[in-house]
Amino acid sequence: MIFAARYLVELPYVLNIPDGDYDFLYENNHLRLTVHNDYYALFKDASLFPQTLLIGTREQLLPHHTNERGIMKCRTIISLANYWECFDLLEISHEELINSIRNQIRKEDNFPSVEDAEMLLSKMSQQDIDKKIELERKIKTAREIFPPKRSEECIGIINHFIKQYRVAFKDQFADEISLYQVGSGFTNGVLQEHYCDGIKISAIPLVGVITPLMRESWYKHDESLIDNFKKRLMSNEFNEHPELLLIRADNLVHKGAFRSAVIEASAGLESYILRKIINAFHRNGINECQTKETLNKNWKFDDRCKKLFKQLFNSSVPEIAPLEWQHANKNRKELRDKIAHTSHEPTEKETKEFIKSINLLIEKIDSYFKKINESNESKNL
Repeated sequence: MIFAARYLVELPYVLNIPDGDYDFLYENNHLRLTVHNDYYALFKDASLFPQTLLIGTREQLLPHHTNERGIMKCRTIISLANYWECFDLLEISHEELINSIRNQIRKEDNFPSVEDAEMLLSKMSQQDIDKKIELERKIKTAREIFPPKRSEECIGIINHFIKQYRVAFKDQFADEISLYQVGSGFTNGVLQEHYCDGIKISAIPLVGVITPLMRESWYKHDESLIDNFKKRLMSNEFNEHPELLLIRADNLVHKGAFRSAVIEASAGLESYILRKIINAFHRNGINECQTKETLNKNWKFDDRCKKLFKQLFNSSVPEIAPLEWQHANKNRKELRDKIAHTSHEPTEKETKEFIKSINLLIEKIDSYFKKINESNESKNL
């Protein structure tokens, strides 16, 4: 038996190139992907997000179109395929058979009971039971050969193709993609289809982060947070730039924009330190002109963290948080400077560790000032 996995990804835009196969080299391997600009999605409306039932050409999907099933044009879909020859199928347990029947007869959020599935099984002919068991064995074998996690590899392959496309056609609207982005498309991330001897037997999407799929509120905040948000909206100034930059950095990680995430996180730390210094100058009665002059003289990040912090707060940042400063400053100098002056692409792990080190440093500094404020308040009582 020949098993195959077909990976489909809907891009969040359209590539302006002809449909068909494209051969290319990736990490010394000869690969082929297919561009589909003529694909449609057959979908079923659901409460949280549309459920994609089939993807194909309009002619392939029209016979399945009903009042409950809509058809919509997709953007560019890219597909890749892997093949594997297998001689033995995996066995399935009775429990696995029952669960597959429960999934088969499921309606919306109403998941049938084990008893319902057992009753349906008892009414099936032996021939139908044997067919069902064989199909489930094929599905189990296919998912063992091509585990869903392998879908993540497609993102790197497709991004290599997109980079080549962007440079070749100078297309500024074609971004590299991530699971976070393609999760909102009709493939719900990377759609992995399994085939046995050319016949489709199953399909499973790899979403990664589920939030791009949602069409309804999925989290309820405390009323106090909602009230604070409304008050914030009515304030004259929005002075939360450090926090915003760090939140952007986390968001960019989800999108796979690791270089940009490092730059935003680094700017978030510098902005945080700058805000602390400016606020202290204002409390001490130093005017804008003097503040600007002092900052211009101490424009280096190290000078602000050591010299100005020591002058204003009696402790430098390295003294307040020795270990956190060591990690964050080392990461900042090595990773941020490398990105700023070269084409270096940091890994997801490097980027997350970089952002984490900055957040830990800020938390330690905040904790230091909180203790000082609490101490001052207790003295005034």
